[in-house]
Amino acid sequence: MFPFNKRAFFLLGLCLFLVACLGKAHKERPPHFAYEGKHGPNEWSHLAPSYQTCSTGRHQSPINIDTKQVERTALPPLSVHYQVSAILEINNGHTIEDDVAPGDFISLGDDNYELVQFHFHHPSEHTLSGKYFPLEIHLVHKNSQGQTLVLAVFAESGSTLPALNTFFDHLPTEHQALRLRANPASLLPIHLDFVQYEGSLTTPPCSEGVTWLVLTEPVFASAAQINKFAALYPHNNRPLMPPNGRHLLSGL
Repeated sequence: MFPFNKRAFFLLGLCLFLVACLGKAHKERPPHFAYEGKHGPNEWSHLAPSYQTCSTGRHQSPINIDTKQVERTALPPLSVHYQVSAILEINNGHTIEDDVAPGDFISLGDDNYELVQFHFHHPSEHTLSGKYFPLEIHLVHKNSQGQTLVLAVFAESGSTLPALNTFFDHLPTEHQALRLRANPASLLPIHLDFVQYEGSLTTPPCSEGVTWLVLTEPVFASAAQINKFAALYPHNNRPLMPPNGRHLLSGL
């Protein structure tokens, strides 16, 4: 009987371990948020203690980029070092997110920020002198100190942006993933003039200390491309946040 009991205790221990892991995973899953209703932006700070910054933060994003308020100054130069990379495209329930393999980065002066992922908002989250755009692309970067920098690209309705076909041809449903190869640089405009400001993540937990570089030249996307994303996400943009005296900076 001893071997049987030993095996039974082993199986019981394994089951308890798996139950504990599943329970921990369930507890660690972030609370659901949405863009309207009882889980919408006005309620984000009430969904979890870790979301408090969504209402208490003073440097929240997005904001209106008022070109009349932009200060010209000597900013570090921006250079982009993207290449054809392996990309995992997922539908995370809030947007289409494209996770990028290591190797792509941007340089802001002497500081390098590695591209982690990019995703889409419809309509745009930021506005440019009060103007909304049909799409906004956020390219999310991290430096070696773990600081976040987001490069924001507006997409205006017009001619087809061929690069978007790579990401929008077969948009994944929730809990589905697609493997792609593409160069994220194909999502950028020709000129990289930007407005820099200090803000936050635009989704919970709304963490601050994020450097935003908002490109002022948009790319163009066709109505068909925009509508294809909008069919999945008709409204996934956070309302504008007050500037609270923040400086909008652009290069000389």
